[in-house]
Amino acid sequence: MKVLLALGVVLALYLEQCSAYCSYGQLSLDSKRKPVCIHNGEVHKIDTDWPSGCEKCSCRKTGMQCCAEIETPSMYDKENCEAIFHEDTCSYTVTRKDNPSVKCEVLAMIG
Repeated sequence: MKVLLALGVVLALYLEQCSAYCSYGQLSLDSKRKPVCIHNGEVHKIDTDWPSGCEKCSCRKTGMQCCAEIETPSMYDKENCEAIFHEDTCSYTVTRKDNPSVKCEVLAMIG
């Protein structure tokens, strides 16, 4: 029974870590009627990749995809700790709410 419980916990952690956030977009046609991706007003050709903030985007024949390159803390003491996002580094720190100089243990990350 303990083995099944341990396997369940491992599987839950694995699945949680595999679910990175991605957004998808359809192709558009440029002035020459060629398929392109338009992201934040910029035109990107098929088979190109580019960074966008904390995301990595790509344009393929099937459409545009932008996926977060951020690991978001998901398993920590949410009652006593808070996750603080640092936009300049696209990362989080998790610290005590009552004492931000003390880091909290994070058991799993998403992304």
